[in-house]
Amino acid sequence: MIVGKRVPMLNAALGILRERIPVTLMMVVAALGLLQITALILLTLYRHFDWSYQADLKRQTVQQLQLEVGELRERVRLSSDPAYMEGLARKQGFIQDGERVIVPKQP
Repeated sequence: MIVGKRVPMLNAALGILRERIPVTLMMVVAALGLLQITALILLTLYRHFDWSYQADLKRQTVQQLQLEVGELRERVRLSSDPAYMEGLARKQGFIQDGERVIVPKQP
């Protein structure tokens, strides 16, 4: 009789287990899906902020290069001015024909 009573209990336990396995499996799959979605959202946010930072750096670099190009264009324009070229030569220590260099004595 003891054996007979265990069989219906075992069948009942297996029935409950058969009902719970699909539900548990669905919950595990749903949890993994939520975890994956969360990871993808975080990765997307990271990429957004990283790319925004890199874009800002590139914009700053472009602005700096545009300023340098403006300065170089100004130098090219001034290079055709004889007075400007003479001033640059004097800064480097050149003198014109007929001029004398005077070097003061140092105490």
